[in-house]
Amino acid sequence: MTQRTKKKRQHYVPRFVLRRFSTDGRTISLLVLDNRRRVDGASLKEQCYRDYFYGKDPTVENSLADLEGQVAADLGDLSPDHLESLTEDHEFMLRFFAAIQAQRTERAAESLNRAVDFFAKNTLKHAKEAAGLDLSAFRVGYRDPMQMTMPMAIQIMPLLLDMWMKFLVADKRLGFTIGDHPLVTSNHFIEHHPVLSRCTGTGFAAKGLQIFMPLSPQVCLAFFDPQTYEYGSNASPICRVGIRDIRLLNTMQALTASNCIYFHPQFTDAAHLEELVAARGHHGPLEERTFVGKERVEPGGRRSQLLGVSAFDLRLGVRFSFVRVTDKGDYRDHRTVAPPIRSPELLAESERVGAEIARRRQEADANSEPNAPGEDEAQTAPPSQDTGM
Repeated sequence: MTQRTKKKRQHYVPRFVLRRFSTDGRTISLLVLDNRRRVDGASLKEQCYRDYFYGKDPTVENSLADLEGQVAADLGDLSPDHLESLTEDHEFMLRFFAAIQAQRTERAAESLNRAVDFFAKNTLKHAKEAAGLDLSAFRVGYRDPMQMTMPMAIQIMPLLLDMWMKFLVADKRLGFTIGDHPLVTSNHFIEHHPVLSRCTGTGFAAKGLQIFMPLSPQVCLAFFDPQTYEYGSNASPICRVGIRDIRLLNTMQALTASNCIYFHPQFTDAAHLEELVAARGHHGPLEERTFVGKERVEPGGRRSQLLGVSAFDLRLGVRFSFVRVTDKGDYRDHRTVAPPIRSPELLAESERVGAEIARRRQEADANSEPNAPGEDEAQTAPPSQDTGM
């Protein structure tokens, strides 16, 4: 077995990105959000990892290493001249990188298991076999949730193909910070729209979706819906942003992080860190929305109930100064809480990919040896005490 396949420490935020927030390439400054503890000189390799997070089979870890190496080479030194030279092939790799990053963190794993727990318990409470069982005493989830979330990135990918990409370049007086769940979604169009504001707008198919991920203290990657917004000049992939916008983007990182944010001390002072902690305390924890409909009795006596889980919806009540909303539609005929869809065709392709993934998983399960109890399947476990939320 080669050294490469022995990787036990598996990172869920790429080290090549965190290294850009480091002063020496080996250590990094961080803030633990819940207890306000600042640590300077923390070992970079000790950040954002779990042992065998993607499993003991090295295939996923090795593939991620290849992807990160390619993206790091494509991004180069992040200088405006280099970013201006990126090709469509480079952009495609960055979209894939973003889709993967959305699904590879502790928060993504925890979100999946919260959804599994919600659906399982709302089903179990009607089962005769569970009568008298204290459902709050245990948790239902996957032992290795990454085995389920990572394939979702393939399903997400078609939904990024119609979005435009920009590099937000910071004012040098204040830099970007990055959290341990660094890919953040928002939707300022839906948030501020007089009719659509009742909708949840951060699904990957939603009209008006915006995606942000810091790449360094000076550069943040952004994807946006070009049918809804303009970011700076259409003639350049570079969009310069001011201090107010940077504060807002850093607040979004603080609100969606599980435990920590990372920063370069040259570009982030103690006062701004206090602002981020205060914003997190004021806003409260961000979790998925759940829905339990009324129980209905169908003809023949069969009972049914609608259950739903939607992504958390990040709303701060403010707008970016560098974004212009170009969609002036009133949407008065939009009656549902589901958002308008950007591209029904790409959504259909995403659903097709999802169905194919499910088919292949079922086929693999049917042809494989039975797993050990609880391995790669839903199982009961004590509730997590280290969520950071």
